[in-house]
Amino acid sequence: MSLFLLLLVMVIVFASSFIGVRQFARHVFLADIPNERSSHHQVTSRAGGIAIFMAWGFGVFITLLLGKIPTQMGGDLWALLALTLFAGGCGVADDMFDIKPSLKFLSQSVIAVLFVLQFGGIESGPLPIFGEVSIGVLSIPLTLFWIVGMMNAYNFMDGANGLAASCGALVLFVVGVTGFVSGMTLVYVPALLMAASLAGFIPTNLFHGRIFMGDGGSQAVSFLLGAMGVLLHSQFADIDSFSISTALFLPVCMMPFIADVAYTLFHRVRRKQNILQAHREHVYQLLMGLGFSHIHVCILYLGMTAISCAFALAMIQMSPLIQWFVPFLLMSSFFIFAHMVFGKAIKAGVLVSPST
Repeated sequence: MSLFLLLLVMVIVFASSFIGVRQFARHVFLADIPNERSSHHQVTSRAGGIAIFMAWGFGVFITLLLGKIPTQMGGDLWALLALTLFAGGCGVADDMFDIKPSLKFLSQSVIAVLFVLQFGGIESGPLPIFGEVSIGVLSIPLTLFWIVGMMNAYNFMDGANGLAASCGALVLFVVGVTGFVSGMTLVYVPALLMAASLAGFIPTNLFHGRIFMGDGGSQAVSFLLGAMGVLLHSQFADIDSFSISTALFLPVCMMPFIADVAYTLFHRVRRKQNILQAHREHVYQLLMGLGFSHIHVCILYLGMTAISCAFALAMIQMSPLIQWFVPFLLMSSFFIFAHMVFGKAIKAGVLVSPST
């Protein structure tokens, strides 16, 4: 895979988004109409995700066509291409027809099951005292939970201009470079191409939110993130330069997103709110309610994601006996931050107090 191909994918997405903004100004396709939960105030297209996953698919297809992938990995990359495009297609269908949550969950589960059938699941993980242990019969259900959970968590966090795209691009870039340095072809090719695709989308999304990625983009990107977590885990075990295999690398990289969703769900349960009901109570949404701009929130989460990625890179060199301390530290730090934000939001009247 060449630098030229990465730049080409980036340019395709940028040009498609830029042209799309002009065309959608005349006739909005996949319109996102503002409501009481929205953070935007004008009708905006959610078609940016189509450009993201189609340009990514083009890059993967060209790589396969040029024979740049070892023969034994070609079939796996074709399967990953098909599943990612399927996830994106399901997301576009949701953008178009507003599919019921139960049907959306079913489609995510089918994608996760197909992935496990092709690639297998997470087989081990680090624990305190015991170190790296086999997961055994929990391998398949844990992998399914991880992929479906990531697809939903990323979607929940796609509510501020540039937030999901920039953080996703950074994590996939880190994953891609790690895979490239370690010779993990099945990891670095799709990861770097998607990072380039998201980078091409960011300019038209971050500034003034002129176009959104929609569910089409978020489902494709989040599935690939979940898939990278599993593939990194399995690939690490075969790399001599790494003494351990860890299932925590991708979760640690995505800790700001995971922790935001976890704390928000915890706080809604504490306040006896319906966790399945749509809301605007994520930490990043409360920050905007307190006066932070989309760009400021994006920069804040991008900084936290960069720190998380740095911790993840340090963690893979640690003994499995102490690896668990890294996500515990990051999660605890974010929970303290989230607690402070929720407290300010309650005082400012942005959020209902738990006692009411």
